[in-house]
Amino acid sequence: MSAVDVLLPARAVFQPVVDLDTGTVVAVETHTGPPDPVEADAGHPALGADPAAEDVRRAIGCARAIAGLGTPLPLQIGLRAETLTHGEGLLHDLHNGFTGTGRRPHEIILCVHGGFAPALRPAVAYSLRRLRQAGYLIAPAGLGAAHAPLDLLVDAVPYLVRLDPELARRSGSDPRRAALVASLVDLAHRLGTHVLAPGLATEGQGLVYVQPAERGGILEI
Repeated sequence: MSAVDVLLPARAVFQPVVDLDTGTVVAVETHTGPPDPVEADAGHPALGADPAAEDVRRAIGCARAIAGLGTPLPLQIGLRAETLTHGEGLLHDLHNGFTGTGRRPHEIILCVHGGFAPALRPAVAYSLRRLRQAGYLIAPAGLGAAHAPLDLLVDAVPYLVRLDPELARRSGSDPRRAALVASLVDLAHRLGTHVLAPGLATEGQGLVYVQPAERGGILEI
């Protein structure tokens, strides 16, 4: 068992985010699984009891899981769009949790995923603006398939946008999807942001991509 295996919780998964132009790792994408039965018995909220609170718990857990590695690379952490509709209290908890891990806002890329109802647009846009003002790097996810308005990209002023994984995967063999991906990449570049294409393995137009994790999901840095 390596030192990395000892340092990281078994449910933590890390993947490198690679710039295809340079071949360098530019960030680390991290995930954590649900709490185990021992944690639940110890008084932690049951999974699903409060989806927004659980989403925040997982996001903070991601930042904590990698703290022991001491990597200077930015962290890419997922957060549901609907979680952002729960107001200032939740944003405060999220910020305090990240601060407690020793990570500064500009070292965290918040990858906001999932669609949301049109009525929630003002709340989502407000929270994205507040997070950006605090210094976090914003990354709308699921571009090309998520139920979210494209003009939110203008309001969010994202650091990067993440293509829908299935769309990115199928674009290699489907000319229509390839045309859609090319249009979305061009749009992102015109807005002055990077594009993240999960699983992409070929160079093109300054894309970065999530490389499949090795060694059971543990990234050695």
